[in-house]
Amino acid sequence: DLKEGMYISSDTEIGRIASPQNLEIACYVPEEFIQELNEGEQQTFYLNSSHKKIEGSIYKITPTREIYLKHPQLASVYGRDLPVISTTQSTGLNDVKALEMIESYYSVMINLTSSPEATNSLKIGQTGEVAFKGHWRSKASLFLRSLGNLFWKESAF
Repeated sequence: DLKEGMYISSDTEIGRIASPQNLEIACYVPEEFIQELNEGEQQTFYLNSSHKKIEGSIYKITPTREIYLKHPQLASVYGRDLPVISTTQSTGLNDVKALEMIESYYSVMINLTSSPEATNSLKIGQTGEVAFKGHWRSKASLFLRSLGNLFWKESAF
């Protein structure tokens, strides 16, 4: 923490400059929904703080599930939605504290396509929700699918 009047060395980072037009949204999608998404599709991001609507398009979907959560502000241990456990991750040189995902989630990256006026209020690290547009599904079909996935995983096929 920097305080007024403190001396700092020349290699101390005191801030970063970022263009709101180059911001991107990182989100995590459960395994049962990932097949419905395609790169280039338009999606809507809603800020948690203001429910402001920001448009974007998917530019990257990871082909494998994420093991460690790279964005801790989304973790259940901090009151958010992604279920994780605290663990240590070996980086080769030393062990680092990490948040391991409990369930299967895939990383999806979205470029913002809204006007600069809409994105100027965004802050780095701000959270929200992405409303993915896909096929309609009933809650019963989602339950049956998750039950089938659980049976498949637990039966050791």
